[in-house]
Amino acid sequence: MNTAQRLAANLYRQSFKAYYYAFTPPEYKRTWWRDYACDTVQAFLADPKKRYLFVNVPTQHGKSQMFSQKLAEWVLGNAPDVRIMGLSYSDALAKRNCAVAFNSMKTERFYNVFGVTVGEPSEIKEAKKQDYFQVNGRNGYYYAVPAGGQVTGWSADLI
Repeated sequence: MNTAQRLAANLYRQSFKAYYYAFTPPEYKRTWWRDYACDTVQAFLADPKKRYLFVNVPTQHGKSQMFSQKLAEWVLGNAPDVRIMGLSYSDALAKRNCAVAFNSMKTERFYNVFGVTVGEPSEIKEAKKQDYFQVNGRNGYYYAVPAGGQVTGWSADLI
């Protein structure tokens, strides 16, 4: 990596907003609410006294893409032992969010920024192909759960 790439990687690790805009498809235009949401969620995660953050934004504004996909990637890249549950009203949406995060985290670009890789443990690879993955060599994972899905026996640091 050259100096500019190292500086960019450092910025992406430190700033969710920088990561979000650099790793998000161009059809997700920069807006005031996305800037605000990025700043708010990063401040929330940095404050151990805060336990809940509720996001109320109309449909089709990119909430799933921002929080269930990109935020999950960024958190697992920075803290590979974090356990994430991605809850959704829809089985298909929960699995899509998990698959998108997984595929993004498997890229060389992601590895060059965070230095972590992801994969499914072999014993559950086929049974949970789209709704689970974990950070290789670490305790962190992403588990996608639809409404009415089974969460008993699973732990989560971020839901």
